[in-house]
Amino acid sequence: MKKFLFLFFVFVLSLLVFSEKFYLLNGKVIEGKLVHYYNGIYDVQLKDSLIQLNEKDIVKIIIPKHIEKYVYPFIEKSNEWKIGGRRQGGSLIYVDTVDGKKWLRIHKDGFSENNLYKDFKLPYGNRTHVNLSVDMMGFTSSTKSTDEKEYSLAGLLIVFMDKDGYEVGKTSYVWGNNSYPFEKHKWINRLYATMYTPFELNFDVSKFANEKADKMRIVFWTYCSSNKKDLVADLWIKNFNLILSYPTFEK
Repeated sequence: MKKFLFLFFVFVLSLLVFSEKFYLLNGKVIEGKLVHYYNGIYDVQLKDSLIQLNEKDIVKIIIPKHIEKYVYPFIEKSNEWKIGGRRQGGSLIYVDTVDGKKWLRIHKDGFSENNLYKDFKLPYGNRTHVNLSVDMMGFTSSTKSTDEKEYSLAGLLIVFMDKDGYEVGKTSYVWGNNSYPFEKHKWINRLYATMYTPFELNFDVSKFANEKADKMRIVFWTYCSSNKKDLVADLWIKNFNLILSYPTFEK
């Protein structure tokens, strides 16, 4: 019961603190929480009801900037994330010490993936703005093979999904031991510095996904394309921060 009352209080508070103001052609000003936008129609949650506003009837919208903030120091909170990937071959996730500092290490050798992931609701669908930072470093081994399709990757994968969990867009920022995956897949972006403290991203979801985007999956990703013994991917992470917002906007 106490938990229910607390959640209800948070919901009411969100309407008061994070409400948007819609200035209409007829002179009215409506204040509420924008919960969805599609094809020119805004769904707005008022205190007691949900209404729809047509974009053609709106003169100006003022929307607050900050919406959701998540902080995960991985050493203490890795249990709040899920382990994923096909995880064949060698797959380990454990606390490692590098230069006297603790990191969460994701290790992969042999074919398939070893991932740590978590889903986040996009409060404004594909109009959500994302600020992300994480301390991250990666290593991918060189292989004696001359086959360019034998490669390893380590880094960050971001997948956007609709309400049913189907993918509607993705992007990634990873280390890799050869150029083949980056040339073949345009959504894979190559990292060059050994370590980023922090690695930072700042983007609108609409850059990568259409209006069906409902949630975002953050994946810390290691991948090897074959079972070659010298093919290895390692990723070290800590201090993950995420802010989901809608920038102040006037129509």
